[in-house]
Amino acid sequence: MIAQTKLEAERQTDETPNTAGSPSRVSARALLIALIVGLLLCAVTPYNDQYIGATFIAGNFFPIGALAVVLVIVVIVNPLIKHLGGAHQRFSRAELITIWSLIAIISGLPSSGLMRYLIAPIAAPHYYATSLNGWERSIIPQMPSYLILNDKQAARSFFEGLRPEEAIPWHAWMVPLSVWSVFVACLIGCFFCLSTLVRRQWVENERLTFPLVQVPLLISQEPEAGQSFNTLMRSRSLWWGVALVTVLHTVKGLHIFAPTVPDIATTWNTNNFFTAKPWSDLGIALNIYPLVIGFAYFVPSEVSFSLWFFYLVFKAQTLIGTQFGVDGSWTRYGGCLGPAYVSYQEAGGTLAVSIWILWTMRAHLKSILRSVFSRTTLIDDRNEPMSYRAAFWGLCISVVGLYTWLSAVAHVPSVLAACIVFGALTVFVLISWLVAQGGVLFCLAGFSPTQMFTVLEGSAHLNSASFATAAMAEHVGWADVRELMMPSLMNAGKGITETQVNPRSFTKAAVVCVILAIVVSAIAFIELPYRNGGVAHMAAYTFVNSPQSPFSWSQSLAQTPEVPSRTAWSNAIGGFGAVLAMFICRSTFTWFGLHPAGFLVAGTYPIYTIWFSIFLGWSLKQPIIRYGGLVLFRRVLPFVVGLIVGDCINAMVWVVVGLVTHVGYELLPG
Repeated sequence: MIAQTKLEAERQTDETPNTAGSPSRVSARALLIALIVGLLLCAVTPYNDQYIGATFIAGNFFPIGALAVVLVIVVIVNPLIKHLGGAHQRFSRAELITIWSLIAIISGLPSSGLMRYLIAPIAAPHYYATSLNGWERSIIPQMPSYLILNDKQAARSFFEGLRPEEAIPWHAWMVPLSVWSVFVACLIGCFFCLSTLVRRQWVENERLTFPLVQVPLLISQEPEAGQSFNTLMRSRSLWWGVALVTVLHTVKGLHIFAPTVPDIATTWNTNNFFTAKPWSDLGIALNIYPLVIGFAYFVPSEVSFSLWFFYLVFKAQTLIGTQFGVDGSWTRYGGCLGPAYVSYQEAGGTLAVSIWILWTMRAHLKSILRSVFSRTTLIDDRNEPMSYRAAFWGLCISVVGLYTWLSAVAHVPSVLAACIVFGALTVFVLISWLVAQGGVLFCLAGFSPTQMFTVLEGSAHLNSASFATAAMAEHVGWADVRELMMPSLMNAGKGITETQVNPRSFTKAAVVCVILAIVVSAIAFIELPYRNGGVAHMAAYTFVNSPQSPFSWSQSLAQTPEVPSRTAWSNAIGGFGAVLAMFICRSTFTWFGLHPAGFLVAGTYPIYTIWFSIFLGWSLKQPIIRYGGLVLFRRVLPFVVGLIVGDCINAMVWVVVGLVTHVGYELLPG
């Protein structure tokens, strides 16, 4: 059960790990099921996400496919095995968490975690180059030819579809994919090594809540003797929550197929109510997602409060800035949905978070370094995904590999390459910390390291091709981090710790799954547009807008170079100071209720999408904690889990319906 260690902050932690006995190795059947289901999802995801336009099978850090497998085993397979007299053959909790973790790790690869931003940009330059944009004069000749698809016919067929007599030109993709695979290998190496180095600090020392892991841990609990289901799965409250969500999505889904069926509104915008300026500039979305409401119940209240509070502060800041004539133009490149100065503030805040995390980890890092450079092991790392020595040197090799690839292979100037790698590491740590600390299942970074370089350092001294290749690399690695692998590795580290799975055995299984998933995902993502036409029948963002952005942005820099901006510097310093002040206040004053997590993502699309559902979850939890305490909190918990489970079940059902009917119903944030 989830225990509440601090009533004022409502910080929930799950059950104490069972330290009895040695950790169990990953079972062959758990690995086999994870491989079969995971690779099937990798093959189907591009078709579902890009062609049908249904709910993303992954789309965030709680992929519905992973939980669906656990639910099928818990609700159908295990009871059936027990009924047939083989109770001792049921899937154990350790196996269920292993399956969930492995599928979650690879679920993002066929989508925003890799292929969505790798494949189309490789084919884009020659296809989208025109006499008007001038790419073939100013960008393409200066780019390394091995980074892009140089067969113009292959590029045309990718975006427009094959003619009846044509075959997929796989040979044209071999060189660019081989070169980019080195970059991807270094990137994934960073994820595995970084997650190993910080796991003990976050899981055991700081005991971060890891809210996204709580649901699979609760669902997979072993049933009591003689029972087919555990206490949670037998709770009527859980199934009432599932039923409520099912009614909602059944009505909304039927409305898509039969418009005469009345719809149930779950989204509004303030622009519909406030039409006069300046209020019409607010554009605040009010979306209801039962899944997000449910997870907000697991998140410490100070975090959930800060996530919606700082979003409203962000909107108020932009509104006030507009009234006082502050430059409200957006960045030419990056992930912020507001004025550029907000992006600079969040970049400065991210640097402050990274420094604070390093400071809080100083004792742990010191022990690791002493162990790495000592002839004997000074710290017990047998329960880590890999030895600290291997993780440290693996991280060094991966970071040097990223820098070398950018500078020597992609021809990015050395200073820019170093800034990109440093910025990427801060983004990896930031997003993983947000997921582990705040259960933010859907988030993006509000800035781009390359974009920050141009406004802090200027761009006139570098050519446009340098920024194009740099932006391509960022696109592949971390421009859209909604399915970044490292947070899923951290969640897996928490899960296997709680269920006593051998971490070294799990790492080997994860590496096998990742390698095979990359191959399957690449084949599926390349084949789909050739068969159906990327421009005409696929998601416009993936095949039209996003592939052009690195090149159109770099071309705009050539035409209008950025100069070092005092505004950017002052806002970045201000963001750094604000986040650092929040950390200091949190460690000094027990009453201080603001958390930096909300500040760091306030200007991004995910918070725009889910802030209202976070607010509803926080509002539900507050009176329960205040007036009912821990007893009422636990009593309501099954219903909340039902909201999450119900959303996931309905999402998978409508994905299947979409695959059959070719009509998508997008019901989850993504």
